[in-house]
Amino acid sequence: MSEYKFRPVPDYTPQQIERISSLYNVSSPDECWEWQGHRTPDGYGLYNALLAHRVVYSIRWGVNISNKCLLHRCDNPPCVNPGHCFVGTLADNNKDRQHKGRTVMPKVRARGNKNGRAKLDDKKVADIRRRHAQGETQRGLARVYGVSAMSIWAIVHNHYWHHVI
Repeated sequence: MSEYKFRPVPDYTPQQIERISSLYNVSSPDECWEWQGHRTPDGYGLYNALLAHRVVYSIRWGVNISNKCLLHRCDNPPCVNPGHCFVGTLADNNKDRQHKGRTVMPKVRARGNKNGRAKLDDKKVADIRRRHAQGETQRGLARVYGVSAMSIWAIVHNHYWHHVI
């Protein structure tokens, strides 16, 4: 969805605004106005590769929101009712998502060698701990193993790679 998020909404002609308005039904100002056109896999409306709720909001309020997120109060992705949306930052969007319980966290994280992004393995971690105990600096070990000094600190203080002795 991020490829749609911060694109500027262009100025629309009256004919384009009429076309956009035909793609949702206004039953009442308080209810959701569900987008009837194309949608993203997440259910958000799309109009010419722009998120529809952003297009309708910009047309209704006449504001440029290209550098901001547009959040739904109703938490209904196909809704384009501008009264159900509010402008916020990416941090606001993340807090809103978490508050509404939509933050997806894996039940079991892949640890150690099973994590596909790991640069180290059990043998290297054991070696790092041994070498640090013998007096080598964390910064020096970070250079040798191609990881950050913070990663070495976390390994040495047993915050990462708990299973390695």
